[in-house]
Parts: sequence; structure tokens; C-alpha cells
Amino acid sequence: MKEASFRKLDGSRMDVSPVDRLVLGTVNAPWKRSVEADALATAIIVGPDNGWDGWQIHVVTFFSEVRPHLIREFADQHEIAWATVRQRYQEIREETAEVNLELEAAFDASEN
Repeated sequence: MKEASFRKLDGSRMDVSPVDRLVLGTVNAPWKRSVEADALATAIIVGPDNGWDGWQIHVVTFFSEVRPHLIREFADQHEIAWATVRQRYQEIREETAEVNLELEAAFDASEN
């Protein structure tokens, strides 16, 4: 798939992959403040010890609303280990009680 090109407010070009567009469309839809793909990936990597880098509600939406195959593709594209994704999901689940049973099944399937 071809990457889309967008212009930021400052006029600079920003390339966004199809996976990033789908993920960000879901993650940003309910909120006034929009996260970019790199910032979301960083928030997932740094986790709660760094306050989710200021993007906790977007991370919650990522884990609760994004389809598991897109979560996996996003993680692969941004070089986030699947074990880290699983750990961060567990932390979000403990903090918020948000559950994604499809994602949990994907975690279980990756162990087999």
C-alpha cells in the first residue's frame, strides 16, 4: 500500500502509512486533541511510569477500540515488541477496567 502524504499546520509534509491512518482515525475520533503515530508509539513504549507521555486516554482507546490485527501491525511497524504491547494492555486494563477480549485472544494465540 502507498503511504498518504499530509501537510501539518506548519506546512511541512507528513507521511502516514495506511495502518497508521486506520489506527489514528479510531484513536483520535472521540477526542479534541489528536495524537500522531510516533507519539502514540512512544506512549505505548514508555507506559505508565512516564504518565503515558501525556496520551493515556488515547492509549486506552487504542487498546479498547482498535482491532487486534491493526494493533499487531502498528506495533510491528513502530518496532514495539508484542510482549511490551501485552504488558501495556494489562496495565491499562488494571488502571481502567477496559477489556478487549479479541485482543486477549490474540495474545493467547501468539503463545501457542
